[in-house]
Amino acid sequence: MKAAWFLIFTFLSVMPSFSGEFMNLRHEKTNFRYGPDMSFPLKFTWHGMLLPVELIKHHKEWVFVRDSEGAKAWVQARMLAKRQMVLALKDLDLRLTQDAQSKRLAYLQKGALLKLEVCKQDMCKIKTLDKDLQLKGWVSLKGLWGAA
Repeated sequence: MKAAWFLIFTFLSVMPSFSGEFMNLRHEKTNFRYGPDMSFPLKFTWHGMLLPVELIKHHKEWVFVRDSEGAKAWVQARMLAKRQMVLALKDLDLRLTQDAQSKRLAYLQKGALLKLEVCKQDMCKIKTLDKDLQLKGWVSLKGLWGAA
């Protein structure tokens, strides 16, 4: 009996914890459902590759997620990828250094999709995705969705 409880405890302790974990949508179009199976009705469809979602829980090959606007639904795990992309929740100043008072390089608008490089304390180093004018700099962690 002790061996069975040990196995159950070990299994539960190695299950992935999704607290504050984010992934990104793998495809341009992703269907979200009311439950963890194709038999559940479609709740909504997101059009936007790489958008970050917060992982809440999982059931088999399905993941219950929350988007940046607070909507929650089930999505197949294969529709997600770990790409370190974040979304600007508000207008942000892109700074030269980690110091929030350093020179402003650019002004990023709410809704901008950005590549996350690293977060230190309350600032994150990001890169813009614009192919013509790629910028790197630091923004406030509080203004990002998809960074923990």
